[in-house]
Amino acid sequence: MSYAVIRLRGQTKLRHDQKKTLESLRLLKVNHATIVPETDEYEGMLNRVEHFVTYGELTPETAEELLAERGRIRGGDPLTDDHVDEETEHGNLSDLAEALAEGEADVAHLDSIKPVFRLAPARGGLTNTKRHVNEGGSLGYRGQEIGDLIERML
Repeated sequence: MSYAVIRLRGQTKLRHDQKKTLESLRLLKVNHATIVPETDEYEGMLNRVEHFVTYGELTPETAEELLAERGRIRGGDPLTDDHVDEETEHGNLSDLAEALAEGEADVAHLDSIKPVFRLAPARGGLTNTKRHVNEGGSLGYRGQEIGDLIERML
């Protein structure tokens, strides 16, 4: 299983350890997203920065949309089935998306694919970027609902 992580807040009131954690996650700007595997190390990192990001379980369908719409290779060109077939052991985007969602592949270890997805602001806006999802806001763990947010940001 993998998590999709989206940064929703900027630099204000950011402690040094939180800044380093966001850098380690490669989330340098607002509305940037990445895919991380579900491990204890990454869960600890997400707990540290949950007041600046939102995250949830990634489904293969959402991963495929994310790769097709916002996936880029080194140099800025769009990610295509041909490139995936040549550069990875996966045959096409849907196979790569399924491997990413199941945690079998990691975007950080795919050399030719950029590990960060630059998203647009959410259509319809966000509820509140200062409160947790449990309190009616947009931050923190949101489970399967991360797919709805990603679709609004593509």
